Amino acid sequence: PSDRSSEATEYFRTRPNRVLQASVSSTLSSRLLFQAGASTYRGSWASEPQPGVPLDRMSITELSTNFTIGSSPTYRKNPNMQANYRASLTYVTGAHDFKVGMSFMHAYHRPEITALGDMNRQLLRGVPVSVRVYAPLEQEQRIKANLGLYVQDQWRIKQLTLSAGLRFDYLNGYVPAQTVPAGRFVPERSFAAVEDVPNWRDISPRFGASYDLSGDGRTA
Repeated sequence: PSDRSSEATEYFRTRPNRVLQASVSSTLSSRLLFQAGASTYRGSWASEPQPGVPLDRMSITELSTNFTIGSSPTYRKNPNMQANYRASLTYVTGAHDFKVGMSFMHAYHRPEITALGDMNRQLLRGVPVSVRVYAPLEQEQRIKANLGLYVQDQWRIKQLTLSAGLRFDYLNGYVPAQTVPAGRFVPERSFAAVEDVPNWRDISPRFGASYDLSGDGRTA
């Protein structure tokens, strides 16, 4: 940025970042199809001090120009993970289609914010006037379960098609118990777990009907 010296800029690191995927599809019989898949993402992006910047060098900002030297006021880490799974079983006869399936996801995010020296010194035309102090921040939140279960049925009777479905959704998130390390100005801090943020359940029915007016599949 133009408002910082080179040593006060942030060195961005985006590793490790990886995505793994797998899927399977199997025709169990002439009328039965099984499908399943899974994908996971695990990654992190971080802003770190530039190589060669001492870890005790605090940042200094000249308020008259908003120009910062020494180091960046703050640095961040953002490790995170998400895993998704799905499976379904489909029964097809021609006049009748039936399908049951599920999807499931769990994830976490654990951002961290630090400042070298836990302080940003502030000058006005070269004269010290104030300081901004920082406490190390670490927080973790997790999705325990993002679950979907569904069933759908479809019947074709001559030119009439009837369909129905039912889906159940469940979302449960929580904040695990965690301890934030002590900083220059604050002691170590511990926080109890917080459950059910949120804890939602929902059932969604669906019904439909269509009629082929001409019998040739072109107008319904």
